[in-house]
Amino acid sequence: MKKSLLFLIAPIFIISCKQMNQSNTKDDSAISLTWSFLGNNAVEGNYSAVFVLENHGETALTDKGWTIYYNHEGLGVVGESVTGNVSLEHINGGLKKMSPLEGFNLEPGASVEIAYRNPGSLLVKTEAPQHPYMVYGDPEAGDGETVAKVDYSILPFPSLEKFHHSDMGIRVPDAAWVYEQNSGTSLMEPKETGFILPSPAREEYFNETINLSKDVVIYYQEGLDKEANYLSALMEQVSGFSPKVQEGVVQAPGMISLLVDNMHIHVPEAYELRINAEEGILISGGAQAGVFYGIQTLLSLVPTKAWAKPDSKLELRSAFIVDRPAFGYRGFHLDIARNFIEPAAIKKLIKAMAYYKLNKLHLHMTDDEGWRLEIPSLPELTDVGAHRGHSLNERDHLIPAYGSGPDPSTESSHGSGYLSRETFIELLKFADAHHVEVIPEINFPGHARAVIYAMESRYDRLMKEGRQEEAEMYRLIDPDDTSIYNSAQNFNDNVICVCTEGPYRLFETVVDEVIAMYEEAGLTLKILHTGGDEVPRGVWEDSPLCQAFLKEHPEIGDFENLQAYCGSRFFEILEKKELVMAGWEEIVMKKDDEGKWIPNPEFVGKDMLPYVW
Repeated sequence: MKKSLLFLIAPIFIISCKQMNQSNTKDDSAISLTWSFLGNNAVEGNYSAVFVLENHGETALTDKGWTIYYNHEGLGVVGESVTGNVSLEHINGGLKKMSPLEGFNLEPGASVEIAYRNPGSLLVKTEAPQHPYMVYGDPEAGDGETVAKVDYSILPFPSLEKFHHSDMGIRVPDAAWVYEQNSGTSLMEPKETGFILPSPAREEYFNETINLSKDVVIYYQEGLDKEANYLSALMEQVSGFSPKVQEGVVQAPGMISLLVDNMHIHVPEAYELRINAEEGILISGGAQAGVFYGIQTLLSLVPTKAWAKPDSKLELRSAFIVDRPAFGYRGFHLDIARNFIEPAAIKKLIKAMAYYKLNKLHLHMTDDEGWRLEIPSLPELTDVGAHRGHSLNERDHLIPAYGSGPDPSTESSHGSGYLSRETFIELLKFADAHHVEVIPEINFPGHARAVIYAMESRYDRLMKEGRQEEAEMYRLIDPDDTSIYNSAQNFNDNVICVCTEGPYRLFETVVDEVIAMYEEAGLTLKILHTGGDEVPRGVWEDSPLCQAFLKEHPEIGDFENLQAYCGSRFFEILEKKELVMAGWEEIVMKKDDEGKWIPNPEFVGKDMLPYVW
């Protein structure tokens, strides 16, 4: 829904496209490409840039048999602004291509400037074109394709004056601007900032200190063994020794006790932390989560130097801290769909979330550019939908996005990868041990390009096998739909056909498998985020299936309210499974007779969780 946070200019390797016949293989394209930003034009509402294409090879580059593909956000160039006798075309999403026009000829050692104008403005280097690669051959003429390296560089940006877009109220975030924005701030004294983030409800510190030596024992009340072992492992990191863990509650000098005191502490995530020489350390919480957050606060009080070099005689200041959450939902939204993030990195994030007492991980696992969760009964979801690389038909993998490049292998592309069923279950267990609830997002009806192409691959496979009924079961499109639309990320084919049963069968199948994964992890899925945002205007209007469907169901109104209909079907599926339906704000909206967004009265009082943005 929003721009990906990850933009990489990555090295490009010579690869073979698995789905295509190979010919005229080249060891190196001997082509270099540089890109320069020339400036913003506030009056015309566009910016100027130039590619320089240089031939380092031994033969001429002519007007046939080559194309350079690259990622660059935005629809395309302004009118007839392109020079250099080439065309720059938008393919889909952020994928574009450079192709020669008739008469193009680039001799060995020669170079050509390809200047153009692009709509909008450009402010930062990450908005430059990404990861270009050369493709030799002409499949339309029956040639095979060879993908080869392009030596690519982005030249230093020009003076700030060329960036400024003052007539449009845009200011470049340069060093001077950052300094200006922070000029009114000043350093605070350590005593003013406190030791704990987020700041607790109440904290008192005293002059006496206590020492924790290798003789310390962590005593715990029944049911808190996980928290006790967690604390012991972290104590080893800062002290060099692993404290003994023992069931029971013993308050004594130099000892640590963990207990649940829900008679005194009425909020499950609330806690009290007492540190003193006479009674040692006592962490009491309203529930296990409260004890866990008390442990995080205790770790915040460990001297910083002990995290760098373990201290076998940890010294802690006596304190009395009372804390409770100001918000029940303290979340972090992680997008692993647009660019895959490895499980180890997700676990590292979960650890950081726990330290700062965040308790909800909204895991965005599907989008136009990738499907990242294995569903064993639908292997194409990850076989096709979890990989990106050069492709003409996207039956084996999706097209490149965000500079992911031509190679679909997980070793070479940040656009490829997924969480296996086993890995996701392990991740759920890890998050639960850190008192983080994982809220999975399965994005429909828009942002669904990855699943659409995955299911088209499945459809083709089963049709070739003569299994038409199975093929159509999970098909997500109306093949006769000629609707013209453009999504926020410039896709023209990323919305499912909500007027057939295929999407609802697939949704329920996926939900059932996700529920089973949570159960295998010893957990209960409570909330499922359904996305639901940024469905572009124009979808479904020229779909024969949807035209017929609206005639049969005049109560729905026009095409724009088909999204609300889809949401109601998803809600029915989740409600019968006792799940809360979450989604972006559009899931609880509909269009009125004047075409304005209004709250959908159908969902008033229903168990829904809108994320308003």
